Amino acid sequence: MLTCQRVEETDSFVIYKALNLCSVLSLCLRLPLRKQLSGINVVFYFSSIVFKSAGVPSQSANICVGIPNLLGSFVALLLVDKLGRKVLLIGSFLGMAVAMGLQAASASSLVASSNEVHFSVGGMLLFILTFAMGAGPVPGVLLLEMFLGWIRAKAMSVCMAVHWVTFLNSSSS
Repeated sequence: MLTCQRVEETDSFVIYKALNLCSVLSLCLRLPLRKQLSGINVVFYFSSIVFKSAGVPSQSANICVGIPNLLGSFVALLLVDKLGRKVLLIGSFLGMAVAMGLQAASASSLVASSNEVHFSVGGMLLFILTFAMGAGPVPGVLLLEMFLGWIRAKAMSVCMAVHWVTFLNSSSS
């Protein structure tokens, strides 16, 4: 006959739980930090200047910024379970690096002056699209999935506090 015995929490088990929680919490604190320090706030703040230099009116510029953001969010919604969170995050950060490469090329002498604006606008829109496909939504999804129920609320509040403090710090400077 099979009986269930209560497992006593020994000191080593408590230490193991604490160490495991610390490693998960460390990872979950770095995700929102990387999200905010990726540069998305700078791209949004200076997008109007980039579009203005391209001759695009302000209202059209807002629509042009919103479209890749919306499209990237829908792509993330469709692919997050098919490809996985890790693939979306890595692809997103690689895409953002390529977009910043386009931005840097537009500011350098490598690009003809007639194409500078196209590279700058294209890099900015690609950055927004790739951010919305992974680095934007995936950290929030991962944070919810990584913590056990007994600690989820407290751990999420710490992670979101890091997220907002980093946001306020990056947007005020």
